[in-house]
Amino acid sequence: MGAQDLIRGAVGAYIGAVKWPISRAARLVGRGGDVERADAKVRGTVGDLTGDETLKREARNKGAAADQRDRAERLRKQAAETANRAEETAQEREEKATQRRQAAAKKQAATKKQAAAQRQQTQARAEEAAERRKQQAEQARENAAKANQQVEQRERRDALAEKAEALEEREEAVTAADEAARLAGAAGRAKEARKES
Repeated sequence: MGAQDLIRGAVGAYIGAVKWPISRAARLVGRGGDVERADAKVRGTVGDLTGDETLKREARNKGAAADQRDRAERLRKQAAETANRAEETAQEREEKATQRRQAAAKKQAATKKQAAAQRQQTQARAEEAAERRKQQAEQARENAAKANQQVEQRERRDALAEKAEALEEREEAVTAADEAARLAGAAGRAKEARKES
């Protein structure tokens, strides 16, 4: 076993002894990558001082691993943030969709209510118009009945007037006939009286 192997073993044991409690505490506070970088620096420094290529390689590998872990942690955080943003966006979209559905439902209810009111108004106007037509028809029947009654009364008056005129003419004829008979009787008496004289 060479000097470099002894140095390498001593550095590894020392770093392992110091690193274990520090790395546990660092992981709890989320700084595990710093411990790994410190480990890589110590190994790199010792490797540079001793010219140990194995320590230098271990330092590079540990530094690269720490970088990879940090990168992975950043990516996990970004993924979590992206997922959170996506969830928030989805939630906002769902809320907006719910609001749009509620607004559409309110609008539809208002439209139905307005349509029902318009139907009621139209029906009420139709019923009023039907009632007016009924009243107008009743008024027209009454007017026709009055007109018929007036025509009948006029016709009865005319008939009575004609009858009265006919009776008057007959009375005049009877009077004229009586007068003619009286005159004829008087003429006959006067003639007989002349004959006797």
